[in-house]
Amino acid sequence: MWSHRFIKVGVLLGGLVIFSGAQAQCTKDTDCKGERICEKGICLAPAAPGVLSKSLSRPAQNETPKAAVEQVSQSVQDQLTCGSDPEPGKALRALRARGYIGQKPKLSVDGMNIYEVIKPISVFGFRVLYVTGWEQNGDPSLFWRGPGTAPPLNIAAVVDGPPAAVKAEVQRQAGKAPSVGKATYFDGTKITSEITCYGK
Repeated sequence: MWSHRFIKVGVLLGGLVIFSGAQAQCTKDTDCKGERICEKGICLAPAAPGVLSKSLSRPAQNETPKAAVEQVSQSVQDQLTCGSDPEPGKALRALRARGYIGQKPKLSVDGMNIYEVIKPISVFGFRVLYVTGWEQNGDPSLFWRGPGTAPPLNIAAVVDGPPAAVKAEVQRQAGKAPSVGKATYFDGTKITSEITCYGK
């Protein structure tokens, strides 16, 4: 999916989002009340469970660190199972807001920002090292448009494990919808795999 040719991220400046002449309600999830999240300047209820669970968007009150990791891990895994089209913008924004990935990408390749996971999460039993994704007209702080053909709608995770073992476990748990292969970005000391869900 990713080439070894690294491209510097261009600075993208987005203006304030306006809907029907009204001023934007929010700029981040914490501007919204309760479990709602900020989507393009509007506070909205989180997506239904199985697509993007509430646990990814906002921690529950009195949530233990272990429970938080388990819930966030499950939410990311739900995105990767391809039960429906992925929502990379919601997922990456929520991971960033909760401190599971940094505010800035580790690197950018062929129009894709790649974020290093800085709090431990796992999917399908494998530790997640990096997450990425792309969506058309997405949040410019998360997505950018490189030259040439745009990537398809997708969300992906690079995990610590050999492709054959990762593919067998992903297919056992999620069937053949997710794409699994050798990661094209890795640190050179580990054998890693990419798990990707592509949208329609």
